Amino acid sequence: MYKDIENRLGTKIEDVKILKSGWAGEIISLKSKDNDQRYVIKTYNSSKNALENIKQEWAGLNFLYKANYPVPKPINCDFSNEKPYIVMEEIEGENLWTCYENLSKEDKEQLLDKFIKVFFELHELDISIVNKELVKDSTTSFIKKEINEIKELVKENNLDGFTQIIDWLDTEKMNIVSHKLSIIHRDYHPWNVIVDNNEKLYVIDLLWGIGDYRFDLAWTCTLMERSGFEEFSQKVFKKYTELKTENIDNFEYFKVFSTSRWLINVIISLKTGENLNETRNEEFKKFISPLIQKGLSLIQEITQIRVTVLFK
Repeated sequence: MYKDIENRLGTKIEDVKILKSGWAGEIISLKSKDNDQRYVIKTYNSSKNALENIKQEWAGLNFLYKANYPVPKPINCDFSNEKPYIVMEEIEGENLWTCYENLSKEDKEQLLDKFIKVFFELHELDISIVNKELVKDSTTSFIKKEINEIKELVKENNLDGFTQIIDWLDTEKMNIVSHKLSIIHRDYHPWNVIVDNNEKLYVIDLLWGIGDYRFDLAWTCTLMERSGFEEFSQKVFKKYTELKTENIDNFEYFKVFSTSRWLINVIISLKTGENLNETRNEEFKKFISPLIQKGLSLIQEITQIRVTVLFK
């Protein structure tokens, strides 16, 4: 792979560092010998879903960069390799959460304002930069598509415990106020935002799609709540509402919706153990199990439906 990258970049590489290695792939930092430019290589495993994910991320990086949205500059890609990868510029800095924890109360508020502003600006982008036909879609079509995907995942993986929740989502969707759709990140949180040396924010790890901004906001808020940062979650919602300058309706529905999708994703990972050796699978289970219970509790609190999930 490294030889191929050298050929594509037209330079010898050095100082290779593995920044992160997980079940989905690796994130690697390396430097050009010619100009000291640093790059990040993001590899994915060779499964069908992984190939779709890397193509999706590459497409998102490109159209967002062209729209002057703060993402790393996309450099190159290879989808035919045994280990598909994308190359982007490396942003020198720290993840936003690390910065946030070390700031004074006043500086925390300023950084949080930036974090929300960048999130809000993503949702305000013109979705025709992806596809002009998408402007015809609305919340109704997004919910229908998302529920159908959830139904397929539940059926394929025998997650019958979620049937009642799907029925609830199906029934309650009739009461949801419809909005124009947005570009959504699908996993926006402080660890997926880098603060560079000039205090500029960059958004990474795009699982992006086209959807209702409330789903994206609910995903972020519930993720932070599950992680034990409820005050941060409340501030995110409050500051986003202030930028929106209107009430955010049906938010409880989208909290259930996004949490259900997250739960199904992680439970499938645990059940299948795809790309996880036994030791890593046990580590993942130990980390994720308390978060799963918190997600199930949130769903029960809002819907009064108790979901039981079993996994090995």
